[in-house]
Amino acid sequence: MVEYGCGFGNATLPMLDIFPDAKILATDISPNLLKILEGLLSSRGLEDRCVAIAMDAIRPTSRRHQPIWSSERRFCIT
Repeated sequence: MVEYGCGFGNATLPMLDIFPDAKILATDISPNLLKILEGLLSSRGLEDRCVAIAMDAIRPTSRRHQPIWSSERRFCIT
């Protein structure tokens, strides 16, 4: 599942409970809110089922702005 504007996980966490086999790509423009979400995921042992990505879902990406993939849990799309 992809969730746009996830904030700190007000809907993300219940979706993970309701759909125990689901994996979620949670996006928000605020890295601060994603940090809170990551803490909540970690405290519940759900880090393997949700990836938090900082991005602006309204601004279209161009070829110049590609996703940055790394070994960390958070990615940034500008």
